[in-house]
Order: sequence, then C-alpha cells, then structure tokens
Amino acid sequence: MPPLVEQLRAVAPNVTVDVSAWNDRVYEGTAAGQIDLALSAEAPPPALDSDVLYEEDFVCLVARTDKIRTRRFSLKQYLNLPHVIVSTWEGQQTPVDRPLAELGLKRHAVLRVPFFVTTIFTVARTDLILTVPRRLGKLAAATADVRAVEPPHEIKGFYLFHGLASAAHCGTCAHLVSRTTADDNADDLSPSSVLNRLAAGCCFWELGV
Repeated sequence: MPPLVEQLRAVAPNVTVDVSAWNDRVYEGTAAGQIDLALSAEAPPPALDSDVLYEEDFVCLVARTDKIRTRRFSLKQYLNLPHVIVSTWEGQQTPVDRPLAELGLKRHAVLRVPFFVTTIFTVARTDLILTVPRRLGKLAAATADVRAVEPPHEIKGFYLFHGLASAAHCGTCAHLVSRTTADDNADDLSPSSVLNRLAAGCCFWELGV
C-alpha cells in the first residue's frame, strides 16, 4: 500500500482511494462497477478482467526474544506452536489454512484478528507465531522487535491477482480504469498501466482487499 499511494500522489493527486476489507461480495461488487479494483490471493472469476501482479511466499514472525532458534519450522513444530491468525476469509488466512485443511491439518490458533499491523506488535511481546507475506515480514523485522523464521515446506506461496470491472459498465469509474485509450495496450493490466489510467481520468477508486 505505501508504494502504491506514493505513486498515486505523484501521478494522480485528485484520485480518492477507499480501501475496503475483503468480504464475500467483493467480486459481485467489482463486476457491478461498485468496486473498481479487487486484490486477491485467489484467481478472480472469468467475468472480471484480471492479471497476476506478483508471486509471494510466506515467513513466520516470532518475538526477537523468543527461544526458538531453528531457521525453518518442521510441519510438526509449526502445527503445535501457538498461532495468531489474521483472518482474511471466513475466519481463516486462506492461502495458509486452506492447503493445510486439504491435508486434514490445522494450526493451533489462540488469537484471531482482522489486521496485520497491531498483530505484529502483539507477537513482539508474546510467544505467538504469525505467518505473513515475505514483503510484510521484512518491513516488520525492520520496525518491530520480531524476527523471521522460514515456514515448513508445506506452506506454499501464492499469486496476488487484481481484478477489474467488466467493460460493460462503461459509465463507471471502473470503466475509466479498465478501458483502453488511444495510447494504451488493450491487454496491458500491469500496475503501471492501471496507475496511468487512473491519472488519465478516474476521480474515485475503491479498492477491495
């Protein structure tokens, strides 16, 4: 989010960004033109124009004072440790918990919260384990009293997708984002292209994450 907002303020200072928490109607709202851009760790439905922004993997955060000294958790260690889970979907951190569930496994969750930032500082003061995207883990280790431990090999990475509303909603701000101009490549849904289209005319942008 910080780099995105930094770029937006530089190229499109009149754009308004409204970031919404993920819910089970995000794709429906995006398809209807109520949400202009949805970010998800799962592929959006075919009705939306979508693309992969980047691939990401996970790290585990523990308090810097924690006695854990291993560089990578075994699956048994990981499952037995007390976890704080940032719930992104139906009480789960889906990219982590769904693959475990497919193996008939689940983490020992002692705390569930909806936000990452306060959770990172909670981990710094407790024996809890937090699993986060690696990019966030690097920022956390530089700003909070936590350190990173590699997750078990069974915890895979994920792709971050973005979905744009269908061009059928030509009167919406979403269409201003997704519609190509004379200078645009019709197949270009890269972050820089989206930013350029926002700068070209979009006055309101709601982001569902």
